[in-house]
Amino acid sequence: MNSRTGENRGAPAALVFNDVSSRDQKSGKARRGPRVEIAEVSFYVNEGEAVGLVGTPADGTSILLRTAAGSISPLSGDVYVRSRAAVMDAGTAFDLDETLRANVERVAMSLEFNGAKLKTAVSKILSRLGMEDEADSPCVDIDPLDVEKVRLEVNLYAGPTLLLIDEPLARGRALLDENGREGVERHLRLGGAMVLAGRDPRVMRRLCSRIIWLHKGRIIMDASSDEVARSYGRLDKVRDDKSKVEQIYRRYARHYPGLKIITQSA
Repeated sequence: MNSRTGENRGAPAALVFNDVSSRDQKSGKARRGPRVEIAEVSFYVNEGEAVGLVGTPADGTSILLRTAAGSISPLSGDVYVRSRAAVMDAGTAFDLDETLRANVERVAMSLEFNGAKLKTAVSKILSRLGMEDEADSPCVDIDPLDVEKVRLEVNLYAGPTLLLIDEPLARGRALLDENGREGVERHLRLGGAMVLAGRDPRVMRRLCSRIIWLHKGRIIMDASSDEVARSYGRLDKVRDDKSKVEQIYRRYARHYPGLKIITQSA
């Protein structure tokens, strides 16, 4: 395995997208803004590998994660998930008005813990993070970083084959925390896999061996974390100059002729 938490070459695939197109299935007032979709997306994630997915929800990162989790059915193409997937995004966040213990129990039950196993799991999760004293406090009264650490630990404890994470600031900090990083490394050593989505490749660069760059629903780059982070950084510096942005996207079209490119003017 690579020294970063990733790339276990020769391992079985944990997730495969084969020419997948999918879209936000909400309609009318339930959908905010224009419909978001992904088009003809193909990639893989091996067991023991952590892969970044850089882009914004408007580029389709959230749609891709929800399609991988099975909560959205693809319009075309094939999605293969080796076993169970767990999602950490805004839709699965802890209820801040509930106690930390109640939230842990609810998520653990959704991951098929019950009875004595549920009680043992909750106790071990809170103990591992030293959060026993805060267990019966409402989450709104607890540091958001600590809440995200517990939430991550619940999902790692359940041992999903595939962990799908939509990463805002607090969740990224939880992943880089010593306990979080150790938990992710343990998860990958045991044959799990992770996809970490967000708009800042710096966290991904520290955790992942590869980063996939999604732009307007299509992959424009799938390469080493260092290479994609550098390229994405160059784009960030010229975002207000449409002609330079166009030049960068066309450069990727030449470097990655097998990838379908949507340019800024499309």
